Amino acid sequence: MQRGFSLVELMVVVSLASLLTVASSQWFISVISVLRTQHLLIESHEVGRFALSYFSKALARGGAGLGDADQPIQFDGNGLKIRYRAQLPFIGTVRNCLGNKSNLEIIEDFFLIDEYDLGGFELKCISSGLGDWLTEGVYRLEFQVAVDRGSFVGETFIFDRFDGIPDAYLPSDQFVSGKMRPVALRVKLVTYRPMDVSQANPNYWAKGVSGEILSHTFNSLIILPNG
Repeated sequence: MQRGFSLVELMVVVSLASLLTVASSQWFISVISVLRTQHLLIESHEVGRFALSYFSKALARGGAGLGDADQPIQFDGNGLKIRYRAQLPFIGTVRNCLGNKSNLEIIEDFFLIDEYDLGGFELKCISSGLGDWLTEGVYRLEFQVAVDRGSFVGETFIFDRFDGIPDAYLPSDQFVSGKMRPVALRVKLVTYRPMDVSQANPNYWAKGVSGEILSHTFNSLIILPNG
């Protein structure tokens, strides 16, 4: 004679099925979370690589066509100003950081971090009276300067006798124009991605009150060819 499942057996089966469903749901959610985090991390790396590449190209222009008395880079708070001539021999017209031609003899590109109304942060450039953002998702920018302060003649160190060899790494606020020559620039920037909002949201880049962000720090030493 055939008989069906008892009530206890049905309860055991239902309990096991429920446990399996919960476990599989949690596994699926964790996989989605890991994939989303990896995607945000990739985006953050792309922003960092782009910003450092942009700085490398901009710094390569710094000091081009200027005399020894001019300073190719200057610091203003947390910002960086790069100076160079608008017309160079064998090259011709040089475009500024915004990709525009300038009527000025000497171009000054000023880079800084700007917080806009929606609460997001962007890397911005101002040149020839115009400003525009280069990339969003960068909220910290720091510089350290490898400086040439002089050179040795025998055992005597002579200041202002520059030899192109860095003598010290200094924070940007300790860099003194005219008394030091910048040889290289160590750039540190922090990129971020919000974790709690959708990219379809117009406020996507806002860091938010919760501060739940995915951030990554980039460091790069960039040689100044015209320092």
